[in-house]
Amino acid sequence: MIPCPSALVLLLSAIALQQTTLGLLLVSSFSLKLVSVLSALGLATVYTRDGSSSYRPCHFCRRCVTAYLSSAPLLRYV
Repeated sequence: MIPCPSALVLLLSAIALQQTTLGLLLVSSFSLKLVSVLSALGLATVYTRDGSSSYRPCHFCRRCVTAYLSSAPLLRYV
């Protein structure tokens, strides 16, 4: 995986200003927001597939979505 250039600039700037804790806090919040937006887009894609309001994901899809959402916060450490 390629790290986000904005997060790297933010963290390196914080280190240069000796505000490492603030830099880590900002990068963490940036990552959590990114995960939530990407997860929401993924779920919106799954639930609005084919433009059909009667679409219901199968049991397998629900397990995949649940597994993805539970592992999403860990993906940034990979």
